[in-house]
Amino acid sequence: MEQLIMLTDKAIQNLKPREKIYDQRDENTYGKGTLWIRIYPSGRKSFQLVYSIGKLTKRKTIGIYGPNTGGLSLLQARVLANQIFEETEPTTNTSSNERSDSQAVVADDQMLFSDFSILYMEKYSKVRKKSWREDQRYINHDLLPYFSNTPLVKILKKDVVSFLDGITGRDSPIAANRAFGLLRKMMNFAIQRSLLESNPCDRLSLPSPEKHKTRFLSDNEISVFWATLNDESIRMHAITRTILQFALVSGQRAGEVLQLRWCDIEDGWWTIPENISKNKIKHRVPLSRLALNLLSSARIYSGAIYVFPSPHADRAMKTTVLSHAILRNAVAFGIPSFTPHDLRRTAATHMGKLGYSRFHIDKVLNHVDQTVTGIYDLYNYDREKRDALEAYSAHIEDIIGLSM
Repeated sequence: MEQLIMLTDKAIQNLKPREKIYDQRDENTYGKGTLWIRIYPSGRKSFQLVYSIGKLTKRKTIGIYGPNTGGLSLLQARVLANQIFEETEPTTNTSSNERSDSQAVVADDQMLFSDFSILYMEKYSKVRKKSWREDQRYINHDLLPYFSNTPLVKILKKDVVSFLDGITGRDSPIAANRAFGLLRKMMNFAIQRSLLESNPCDRLSLPSPEKHKTRFLSDNEISVFWATLNDESIRMHAITRTILQFALVSGQRAGEVLQLRWCDIEDGWWTIPENISKNKIKHRVPLSRLALNLLSSARIYSGAIYVFPSPHADRAMKTTVLSHAILRNAVAFGIPSFTPHDLRRTAATHMGKLGYSRFHIDKVLNHVDQTVTGIYDLYNYDREKRDALEAYSAHIEDIIGLSM
């Protein structure tokens, strides 16, 4: 049996993988249960609760450790361990379903922000958001250190102001804005669950001013961008080069490009399914001659499912791959810094320069039309989208001197 230790984040981080799986036991107990952490040869670590029900001993996995990578923090694991034990512990009087309304109110009044953050993640973020790992990261990094042991109903506007004062001076003002935006959304969720009467974030401004991004590639920069990607001496995998070129030509989101599958392509059209589209709306993208040429060149390293698979397996790559590839080759590009999303802005800007209306550009980009007319107008605008993307593609061909 492993020696009992007081689990801390530092202690967990110091637990090194071995050839075989092993467990480390926390000296804290939770009723008749004990928190363990299991360390795998791969380095992955998971929290587990070992507890007794009568003469039976059971083990339940709580979650993966990783407060900075979307996993559980030690504090969250301990909160969950307590909750699990309370749910499994037999009661001598009435069941939890038979508690009086007054008892339920007391329970809500006693709910700590740390408990509520778990409720928000499980009932809202993980259910509705593809970016739930970002929520978990902001909760672990920003919100829990400040609000963790505060009862949810005790968080007042002055507490939020104090929190904002603490994060405003950081080196990452945009991250501070995102943390505040998440807190405001969490409080709205609490109101929907009848845990709060009002939102303490109401009428508070973002901690840092934000400017709309304006970066797009000029004609000359597109020429340099394309030529650099065709230079075999740069440190970039061939598939990544094609992805960046296809993102520029198609004008679609990098995350959607990376999840492009062969089954989504038919008769010169790429259909982005609802479960992949950012706004949950199926989107048909006309594939220009240049786009089809790029897809054809991708077949030599594509997978059976994904057009642009990870070099290590037939699965979609993470969007960070593109950002890292651009940063790693910033000197080789030799133009002002840009991001994968700036390629989408480049496509929109050049279609506008070619004379296409913002309405038709919105259709190409799959932006939601929130006007009253948009509710009634169900025309797909496929012809207009193809006209715009074909003209834009021809413009790129002229810039890069491509004769097809």
